[in-house]
Amino acid sequence: ERSRETSCPSIHLQVSIRRQHTDDDHYSDRLLGMHAIKERPIAVDGEVVIRPMMYLALTYDHRLVDGEQSVKFLVRLKDLLEDPARLMLEI
Repeated sequence: ERSRETSCPSIHLQVSIRRQHTDDDHYSDRLLGMHAIKERPIAVDGEVVIRPMMYLALTYDHRLVDGEQSVKFLVRLKDLLEDPARLMLEI
């Protein structure tokens, strides 16, 4: 049986999900959930406005991945998704 502690680092991506689930056949040290983009009310400068929003969820195995690196990854991903032109400029 493969040991989780010695597995190669990987990211398991789930897109447009409502519930996250993992199964042991597809174990990874990080699980990134990207939900569907939907219009939602948010507050901007004291006003309620409708904006496109997407929930991102990142879970990770603290035994294999440093929390600070995981948060930096999630913040960077958010920044790139909010400004897709930056993706093209950095290729």
